Amino acid sequence: MKKNDTLKKFIILGMVLVLLLTTVSCSTVNVSFRNFRKAFFSKEERDTIKIALFEPLSGVYAQQANPELQGATVANRLKNEIIGKEVELVLIDSKSDIFEGEEALNYNLTSDFSAAIGSYGDVLTLLLVKKAEELMIPSLTVSSRNALVTKNNRFAFTTTYLDDTQGLALSQVGYYGHHVKHFAVIRIETDDTQTSTIDQFRSDILSHKDTICESVNLSIDQTDYMRTIETLMENNVGAVFLALPESSAKSFISQAKSLNYYPLYLGTRVWDTPTMIKYLETAGIDCEVVTEDIKFDASPAGKLFLAEYKELYGALAEPGAQALQSFDAYMLLIKAIENAYVGVMSVTKNEFMEKYDTTLDLEIYGRAYDETKKSGIPSGVLIKDALLQITNYQGLSGMISYGGTNVASRGITVTHFERG
Repeated sequence: MKKNDTLKKFIILGMVLVLLLTTVSCSTVNVSFRNFRKAFFSKEERDTIKIALFEPLSGVYAQQANPELQGATVANRLKNEIIGKEVELVLIDSKSDIFEGEEALNYNLTSDFSAAIGSYGDVLTLLLVKKAEELMIPSLTVSSRNALVTKNNRFAFTTTYLDDTQGLALSQVGYYGHHVKHFAVIRIETDDTQTSTIDQFRSDILSHKDTICESVNLSIDQTDYMRTIETLMENNVGAVFLALPESSAKSFISQAKSLNYYPLYLGTRVWDTPTMIKYLETAGIDCEVVTEDIKFDASPAGKLFLAEYKELYGALAEPGAQALQSFDAYMLLIKAIENAYVGVMSVTKNEFMEKYDTTLDLEIYGRAYDETKKSGIPSGVLIKDALLQITNYQGLSGMISYGGTNVASRGITVTHFERG
């Protein structure tokens, strides 16, 4: 009996030790799971290409971001296998919050991903750009037009024009289209939402030797613009870039008309709302406004998209500009991944490396070539380079080109409203 009791004690002690070791082991695995995964699951075993969709899927911006979710979802359903591998669209929810978004990116977006799309909202987009740069994978913004998104960020791409492009378009319409020489910019002094657009507008206007561009700052609570308008009239200002929100712009125009002042008005896409457009159609003024001109493309690809879209979201659902641009963002990445893959698989390493000469490039692209050969999935730096080379891509939202830059080159529509 004593021997059995002793044996039982040893068994119990052994079980306690096993439980302790298991607890410590599990804790260690939980803390360092990513390191464990990297060590035991190499890129050679990857069969899936992962593309992240970072959007506010919940919270205050969820409704505004929903079209971007819809467009990318439809794209993934239509194109979910390339170069012999499955393409997985992984949703990452920022919850419409900067801190929640940053935490979600840090936890979910890893080196296993090939690229990322997002986000609605400039600040959230910049969070994604920062993380993607760190991982050296390309990110495509669907709706952000903030120049900070692409400035000094090599892996960040837009799918639409930047805000400052509006300034260039409006200045050229005013100068070349209407032959105006004397301009004025009217803005609210505390509003910086159109700063880059205004800066580009002024820069282009003043690049001509025969032009003048005045600047007028209004207080945020100002409602009486009569003295400002009288000064514009005295100075013979022929075109007014009215960088004001809709209600203030309407009031300014109404007061100018009461003084019989009818300059050419210039407005950004801030005025591209149903109520403002309806007002301009009957206001009896000359006006040039940047408007969205993204319409559904009735090509075979467009018809496939629409059929899938309606199957998912209802027979009466109609895709808007954001959904079309999100679809294009996904398809641009697909095209870039395919091109990058061919660029590696069709040549020897020596042939591939011929175009690189600096020590840093030789190291980066040598490693990128080797990783792509082993995994069958192009590295982020190669996908980024392939995006840079895309020109004249016919997307559902229009023609898109990069041509060596990370800002999409595409047409911008300026709509004219005539007096009378």
